[in-house]
Amino acid sequence: TIQLPTNTDQTVNIDVTDLTGKMIKRYQSIDSGQSLDISELSGGVYFLSLQGEQYHDVIKLMVQD
Repeated sequence: TIQLPTNTDQTVNIDVTDLTGKMIKRYQSIDSGQSLDISELSGGVYFLSLQGEQYHDVIKLMVQD
């Protein structure tokens, strides 16, 4: 489980991609500060692209098996 940043009061959509840019999962209408269950992700490096109306951020995520 990961905790999303709370530096925005916006609802965001989150795209999870792997190092090759392949879309792994999409979360829609997630509130900032909410937790995401990432237990289904295999070990590796992923990028979380957070997109809101006036907010965009990319977070690098390393998952260990």
